[in-house]
Amino acid sequence: MDRSLALCSVFALAAAGSWVVACSDSEDSGPSSDAGPLNDALVADLDASAEEAAVLTYDATVPKLESGEGFGLVYSADQNIGIDGRPNVAGTFDAKGLLIGYNASANENLQIASATQAGAGTDGNMSWGAWAGGPTSGVFYTGRPKGDFTFEQGFHYAVGKIAPKANIPVTGTANYILSGASFPKSNRATEAGSLTAIAMAVDFASSKIGVELSGMMGGTTFGINTPGGLADPSTSDAKLSSTGDFITISATPTPASYALRAYFVGSNASGIVVAYQVNRSGGEVIFGSAALKKQ
Repeated sequence: MDRSLALCSVFALAAAGSWVVACSDSEDSGPSSDAGPLNDALVADLDASAEEAAVLTYDATVPKLESGEGFGLVYSADQNIGIDGRPNVAGTFDAKGLLIGYNASANENLQIASATQAGAGTDGNMSWGAWAGGPTSGVFYTGRPKGDFTFEQGFHYAVGKIAPKANIPVTGTANYILSGASFPKSNRATEAGSLTAIAMAVDFASSKIGVELSGMMGGTTFGINTPGGLADPSTSDAKLSSTGDFITISATPTPASYALRAYFVGSNASGIVVAYQVNRSGGEVIFGSAALKKQ
């Protein structure tokens, strides 16, 4: 699949069973081509930063996600994977509650294998982070039948139990704030960036959502902002579909375009898992993920 988003932007938020991919082929087409040889220096730098940044938010007292079915997963990654979401995967978690494998279908079943966790954490409801380096194992469509990725910019993920559609409110509003996030990575920089802020305001009555995201990469800022922001999500161009399963916008903010995938998670939509990409001038692509909790 051609994952280039340089000429478009997409926001998709799914409750269960549905999600949207704009400016690309179908969800199951997989990557369009294999990546070329990795730069050894870049991999060495990433391995060092991954070791330094691993599991920032691990707390032994927090309940851990347990392996099983029914998880909503979003991810953003290099190696021609791009940005995507899966509403019903089997997740495998380690003793710290961090994702180490998922099974979305016979064609998409990845495990962390020799990659390492970077910027990873859990709050008991959601897990987030990035698989760095590799190789990973499993299968990822015909382009990677062994699933053997070595991620320079990381496989950024966020995951939680998908929210039952019947439990997602249809009236009122809710604010979601940051619980944890991976360190954003760029295909134009060896150093990880930072996600300085991310939040969403959900107006269930109007079926609209306000998004504000900001970060730093290579000494400059990047971000995502919908009309009205958090103050007035009713004016946002990010809107739930008529079925209530997702929202989508298409725009090309200057100087960057962006894409974002998200699912409501938790028994009463108590969280949102998010993956994002921001495309900047010169072909730079920033990858990241985050978990938001309801205030």
